[in-house]
Amino acid sequence: MAALALKPEPVEPAKPSPAQQENVVLPGLRPDLITNRQTFENRTYYVVKDPVSLQYFRMTAEDYYLATLFNGQRTFGQIRDNYAQRFPHVQLEFSPVDLNERVQRFVANLAGRAPPRS
Repeated sequence: MAALALKPEPVEPAKPSPAQQENVVLPGLRPDLITNRQTFENRTYYVVKDPVSLQYFRMTAEDYYLATLFNGQRTFGQIRDNYAQRFPHVQLEFSPVDLNERVQRFVANLAGRAPPRS
């Protein structure tokens, strides 16, 4: 009988359950990032320079506030709740699942250690 070689199926990393995710302490922004506040057409933006890659990231004030919540000491739940408390309109614009996904996108961008693009 001939043996068959099977293609191994990719294994997805285990995602923490929603209850576990709430208590995960998230990494902070790199301390070497250079931030400059700018106003354009009566709106405040933040331009963040990554001195390692020499890339610039333009963020709204709301996105910048969310990014600053990542200090290496706050949990996922604390970051999400602080963000929603500071900007109550996000609770109207996003469902709880969407709000979690928004914070998760920031986490994914921070894994590359650069601020998220907006």
